[in-house]
Amino acid sequence: MACRRTALAFACALGVVSLGPTAARAAEADRLVTDRIVLSGQVDVPRGSQAGEIVVVDGDVAIEGVARGDVIVLSGDVAVSGHVSGDVIAI
Repeated sequence: MACRRTALAFACALGVVSLGPTAARAAEADRLVTDRIVLSGQVDVPRGSQAGEIVVVDGDVAIEGVARGDVIVLSGDVAVSGHVSGDVIAI
C-alpha cells in the first residue's frame, strides 16, 4: 500500500515537472511572434511558423502557418491554407 502511494506521488511530481518547460516554451513562442509590415513585396508564413499582424501595401501574402492577428493587403492577393485568428482584408 505504501509502495503504491509512493509510486503515485512520484508520477504526479514527474507530471508537474514535465509540464513546466512546456508552458515556458509556449510563453516564449508567444513573445517571438512579430508583426510584418511590407510596403512592396511578398509575405510568407510557412507551415510551423507564426506571425502577428500582417500589413502589405503592394504585394501578396501566403499563410501556411499561423497569423495571430489581422491580415490586410492593399493591391495584392491573400492565400490562406493555415490559420488566421483575426480578419482577412484584401483590397
